[in-house]
Amino acid sequence: MEAAERSPYQDEVLAMRPWEEIYTTDDERTMTFDMVMGFQEVVEDVYGRLGYTLIEVPRVPIDERAAFVEAFVGRE
Repeated sequence: MEAAERSPYQDEVLAMRPWEEIYTTDDERTMTFDMVMGFQEVVEDVYGRLGYTLIEVPRVPIDERAAFVEAFVGRE
């Protein structure tokens, strides 16, 4: 927290929130969806306490999601 407060990055952060309809587990991703949601809440709380604004990446087809991210990253 101290390091993040001393050296903030951009004011806005992209959030790719868990999406139950496409969520799956595998050998590396072993958390249940409910566990992932709890973890996401913690992450978002920390970002909020550090003063960041979360921008949710829309739940649309992957090419549209990629375009959204590219547009966000390419802003000046």
